[in-house]
Amino acid sequence: MFGSSRQAGGLSISKDLQQGNTSVRLVGKISGFTEAQPSYVTSGSVTVAANTISKMVASVGVRVTFENAAWAGGFTPYISGHAEYSVISETATGVVIFASPRFGLGLSGRVGNGNLSLAIDAGRALADTVDTGVKLRYDLRF
Repeated sequence: MFGSSRQAGGLSISKDLQQGNTSVRLVGKISGFTEAQPSYVTSGSVTVAANTISKMVASVGVRVTFENAAWAGGFTPYISGHAEYSVISETATGVVIFASPRFGLGLSGRVGNGNLSLAIDAGRALADTVDTGVKLRYDLRF
């Protein structure tokens, strides 16, 4: 049986500004985790060495929301952009440091008895790995 121990945390600060029908949110974030993985033997009798993985990410960015946008058909669209700085440390592979952008867009609005939102974002999870996310959510009110 394989088990590990992980600690994680983060802090985010933001400032909202309103200019007419456009709201701007300035955001700063720092988050990270560390995980200790003990050595273990696979079912094929191969010993895998103990490993400690840590990742810290600091980012600054902006999200612009277009309230009451006539062209959005009743939905509220937004765009976002962030600059991320990441440090990943792993016993097995060493330290990797990289900076990358993260971009997002989405919209939300009332549909029926609830709120529908769609969000898409893309950035880098690792120096050589692009991650893209799509989130569709419906919150029903009753």
